Amino acid sequence: MKELMKICSMISLWVWPFLIIGVDLTIHDHTIVMEAIIINYSEIKELVPESPTAADVLEAALKVPTIDEYVESRIEIVLEFLPEYEKKEAQLPSDIKAVVDEIENRLKECDSISTMIQTLQNMIDFHEYDEYRGFPQALKFGIQLLQDGRNTIYNSDWSPYEELPIPTGIPWWVYLAGCAVIAGIIGGLEFDGIDWDWNEAIAGAIGGTAMCAWGILSWSLTY
Repeated sequence: MKELMKICSMISLWVWPFLIIGVDLTIHDHTIVMEAIIINYSEIKELVPESPTAADVLEAALKVPTIDEYVESRIEIVLEFLPEYEKKEAQLPSDIKAVVDEIENRLKECDSISTMIQTLQNMIDFHEYDEYRGFPQALKFGIQLLQDGRNTIYNSDWSPYEELPIPTGIPWWVYLAGCAVIAGIIGGLEFDGIDWDWNEAIAGAIGGTAMCAWGILSWSLTY
């Protein structure tokens, strides 16, 4: 029996690394990367061109010395996945794009993060998009994304926002959250035999949220 347990232990040590390959990014990684970008906005702003891409913002973040090594490692993974996300976004089938646009429009009608989460949950409960491959996972992903970030990046009272040129009179944090959900949905959808790609979903959410956050801040500085 001891020999059998020893053999099983050796097999598990050999197999385990292969089981976790491909699961590099987590929901919370999206939150902490965006926290780092927002907290270090002033420094990053000095390192990007006038009209930066998501990659420009993320690459600039890697040059900020106060961003820790773990967050840097997450950003590097996102940068690897971004080209695939952008290609997927450009080539989204028309029927899938119509569904994504419909979900986006429904989220735009929400006036709070709680309402947005409930809207996504209703879509799941009433099986509204079950006929479309990957969408049940996509909607659950959206809820998890919002729940994880609702105390910081999707909270208008989060203290780092007090130091930034945030526009007044509009629910910009809801807009930011909507960007994350839609970009994550587009990133995660797959059409080559699997339903959902976790890494590309997170990468898409981070890239999309970074650009939306940059747009909000740039708009407020311009106007």
